[in-house]
Amino acid sequence: MQPVISYIPSKFTFTIIARCNLRCPTCLYLLNDPEMFEQADYMPIDLYKSILLKYQDHIRRITLTGGEPLLHPEIGEFIDFAKSLKISVGLPTNGILIKNKLSILKKVSGHIQISLDAYDYESFHKNRAGTEKQWQSIVEGMKLLSENNIKFNISFLISKNNADQIFRMLEFAKSVKPVLVNFHSFNPHRGLTGLILRDDDFRLTNILYEVMRNKTYSHGIRLPIVYDLDSEYFKTKVCEYPWNGVFVSEKGFVAYCCHLAHDESIGNMKVNYDFNSPKIQNWRRMMLDHKLSKDCIYCQRRFSGDEIIFNAHKKTWITP
Repeated sequence: MQPVISYIPSKFTFTIIARCNLRCPTCLYLLNDPEMFEQADYMPIDLYKSILLKYQDHIRRITLTGGEPLLHPEIGEFIDFAKSLKISVGLPTNGILIKNKLSILKKVSGHIQISLDAYDYESFHKNRAGTEKQWQSIVEGMKLLSENNIKFNISFLISKNNADQIFRMLEFAKSVKPVLVNFHSFNPHRGLTGLILRDDDFRLTNILYEVMRNKTYSHGIRLPIVYDLDSEYFKTKVCEYPWNGVFVSEKGFVAYCCHLAHDESIGNMKVNYDFNSPKIQNWRRMMLDHKLSKDCIYCQRRFSGDEIIFNAHKKTWITP
């Protein structure tokens, strides 16, 4: 890999709305900017269409995210337009609006990812600061997805504090019937590095060993990354996101990654962005020189492809 690329990445992520109906205490967006979701801004459909039309020969897959993307008043039109260009559409959601947007979700051709981080109301309130009514809406919505044969994944954030709850999460997943359960490794904030998943934590490794002893799960499972902090691999692994993806805000501004802030100084898709702006080149160079920002050191995205996966069809665990 080099700081300059000679191609247009095939994956585009559009943050189509700067609003959310939850205020999760571990949300990196809010931790970096507490006012992030107080805005009313959302991406105009004309800006979105102009980007897709310009790069349609290169884009294979897009993700529509937020905030909460289902809050966008034209979300159905966003999906329809991408599909008209034969571009796969994926969509992450917190699940609260599934019941109201079921007809729209039927159109999604890629993954529907429900960020859950809970297995009952008590854990939902603690982890996502949501209400009991919101929790019931999420559960009912997932059951509606299953009843309508709409495939979806669910995700849970795993730290040292809640690793022993994995079994309750898996038991809950059985009741709502996802295609895949994603366990994401905790990316520490505010200095909470003591909560990361480490391979020298024998309690954690025993928990994961018990999970892997079972080969009867009806859904796929992607286990969290467990870090060997002393390994050369951990210190030198290069994240591929700045090379493989383009991350666009509701205003057309570009970000280095899907969970970092958008900034017009990085690039603006409204003008002739060439995917090699001075700032994105410098960011890629920092990645290659292993000079990582605090948001990247423990990010599971940096180790994408290294996860241990359960294949529900073959009933087997696959290790990298």
